[in-house]
Amino acid sequence: MATNSTSGGLDLPQLRVTLTDIAYQGAAVGRANGQVVFAQYGLPEEEVLVEVEERHPRYLYGRVTSVLRPSPVRAFPPCPYFGECGGCQWQHASYDAQLSFKHHLVSEQISRVANLPELRILPVIPSPHIWHYHNHARFVADRGGKLGFRRLRGREVVPIDFCWIMLLPINRALKSLQRVDFPAGHEVVVRAGLHTGSTLVQPPLPVPDLPTGQRYLEEELLGRRFRISGEAFFQVNTLQAENLVRLVASALEPGPSDRLLDLYAGVGTFGLALADQVRQVVEVEEYGPAAEDARNNARGLDNVEVVESRAEDLAKHVSGPFEIAIVDPPRSGLGASALHALVALKPRRLAYVSCDPSTLARDLRRLADAGYEVLSLQPLDMFPQTFHIETLAALHWRRSVYHVSAMYRGD
Repeated sequence: MATNSTSGGLDLPQLRVTLTDIAYQGAAVGRANGQVVFAQYGLPEEEVLVEVEERHPRYLYGRVTSVLRPSPVRAFPPCPYFGECGGCQWQHASYDAQLSFKHHLVSEQISRVANLPELRILPVIPSPHIWHYHNHARFVADRGGKLGFRRLRGREVVPIDFCWIMLLPINRALKSLQRVDFPAGHEVVVRAGLHTGSTLVQPPLPVPDLPTGQRYLEEELLGRRFRISGEAFFQVNTLQAENLVRLVASALEPGPSDRLLDLYAGVGTFGLALADQVRQVVEVEEYGPAAEDARNNARGLDNVEVVESRAEDLAKHVSGPFEIAIVDPPRSGLGASALHALVALKPRRLAYVSCDPSTLARDLRRLADAGYEVLSLQPLDMFPQTFHIETLAALHWRRSVYHVSAMYRGD
């Protein structure tokens, strides 16, 4: 059997592959004819037929079309769009297997990239809910005017009527939104508060039975209410975010005389949760609406300062000392200049929250070279049914002299 390639129009074959491993971004891995094959929707320990879609110099990429020998952890995906929609990658694996895969991916990156082979990776903390946990959706209109999500690879949109990982209020909003005929490529953001029932739909739209155009929504974490603007970052799994806040507090061991730096603060989630346990909190956030949210969320707390600044410009706007610090960067991790500015402040304890194990591993190596010791690494499943994994690294300062050269190996 041959199929038209997405790489140069070549006819590439369907291959019989024995899968042996799992890779970041969700594909299973095997070899055929001496080449590495990444097989989307396969699982380790399976023998499968793979339709090759892309040929690269060092590997082939494709999707499983037939499972000849299934893995014992293979599960039935409940979503009819699974395999077409790119939102989920692992609905075909049992939840225990997903946790095992994520532990493996974190361990591999830490060992290979961070070169910290003796660091023990704690078991992944499961999500309280594995379905209908996601509080933030960004829908895109297809050519027919219906909303959906993009395919895993490529720009094509798969229209959907219901999403198994989104909170139910988001699905109810989607049902109303699908009555609108949108121009192709139009994006609609829908967010929902699990604890508050608050919703946000942007941009404003003429939908009779659905309020739209809200500037922000409100949500609660551990009893504290947060205002969240439409594009501001907030953890997508509310219940697991509460677990993460508790773990950050445990990692930092805040005391009443401590100053706390919250870098990439977003709407102030971590710093505000710890504000009553420390002398002062300094929140640093680049995105203006999120910084304004953080100021609003800090009302009534006279020991919180919000600084609107890029992390890379930290040294221009913030002065130490700080005894403890939290960083929660985007997937790209800490840039070298941001890391340098952070290390120059030498917080005694550091909590690094990461949504990408490869950039986390890179930054842990740099932090270790700069004088920090990684005490523990705790993965949490913030994103069931997907390959994404949240990890909390707890570090402490172990020497007073550091060398900055190790931090300038490129961003």
